[in-house]
Amino acid sequence: EHFGISVLVLLVSVVIGIPLGYLCYRYKTVDTIVMGILNVARSIPSIALIMVMVIPLSFLKNVAFFRQLGIGAFGFTPVFCALFLYALFQIINSLNGALKTIDPMYIKTAKAMGMTDRMILFKVQLPMVLPVIISGIRVALISTFTAASLGTLVGFGGLGTFIAMGSNGAVALDMILLGAVPIMIMIFITDFILTKIGDVFEVRISGKKKNRYEESVENWND
Repeated sequence: EHFGISVLVLLVSVVIGIPLGYLCYRYKTVDTIVMGILNVARSIPSIALIMVMVIPLSFLKNVAFFRQLGIGAFGFTPVFCALFLYALFQIINSLNGALKTIDPMYIKTAKAMGMTDRMILFKVQLPMVLPVIISGIRVALISTFTAASLGTLVGFGGLGTFIAMGSNGAVALDMILLGAVPIMIMIFITDFILTKIGDVFEVRISGKKKNRYEESVENWND
């Protein structure tokens, strides 16, 4: 349950976040509206945001269409919505910021070669910012793994159930570790894999490999 909702949140946020991030980059109005909403959601603590999601969902579940989709006020839906907003912010913010750092001369050169906006996006811009996108995905997935443990407060299962059981009343360290250790393992594994993938693409783009000092500085900044 824990791994499933985290991966689903990440996939949906990437599918929606990448095109939406590009629209935010192209159009100031879209950027103002989308980032304004996501900044508000991001400023709310995870526990509070999950609880806030219960309010609108309690009304939506009374609509037949949403009820048929399985949307409810408790359990999976409020947790997914809250985690999705956090992950979506990270994806859009990373992509939008990376696109703005591209030297305009690359775009002008591509247009002079006869490339359309779509060709420039897929052949110039996205390949150049791909390491940054992967880094944003990595941060989003790690934060999702962590925040998903709070879903037990609204009736969602996952590893947070063991943490809540271990901290309810008398502290049971074995129960807490039963939930915390698998979360840490998932974080370490996904962080390692995505970091290596990002390094591979960065080497292909820059043509040089980072030395150990550069890697340690980057890890410290992260």
